[in-house]
Amino acid sequence: MSTKLFTFFLVVLFSLSVFSQETGDKIGATIDGVALGMTKDQVKEALKSPRSEGYDENLWLYDRLKLSVQFNTEVVVEVMSDDPTSILMIDGKEIAVNSDINKALEIPGKPDDMMKTEMVSEYYFKKQGIMLLTYADDNVIALVALQAIQ
Repeated sequence: MSTKLFTFFLVVLFSLSVFSQETGDKIGATIDGVALGMTKDQVKEALKSPRSEGYDENLWLYDRLKLSVQFNTEVVVEVMSDDPTSILMIDGKEIAVNSDINKALEIPGKPDDMMKTEMVSEYYFKKQGIMLLTYADDNVIALVALQAIQ
């Protein structure tokens, strides 16, 4: 009886460790290597030190990437970039600033919500925390963002 219990315990432990490795290594969408929920140390590892560190401890600006990273105390709650070299990664697929919005929408699928004004169109994907922005008279992505969308 104790051998069966021990074997069962080992199988459960092994299954949990495999499951946690598979799910723990997965990172959601990223912009230039930064994801929602990352710590300040993880952001520094991905992008080095920001220009604005010390100016505002919860908003870091990276001029080179035209990127901003907003923290809620210690973890990332928003990442935004309008830099033409910035890449939004979703499940291993890239959406770049300046890409065609119609082609880009093939990657995450239909938006959960949209907001259109005379000046801009915003496409929201709540599950991934993604927002894409185009100017109203253009089908080119002008800004990519990761946000804790409610």
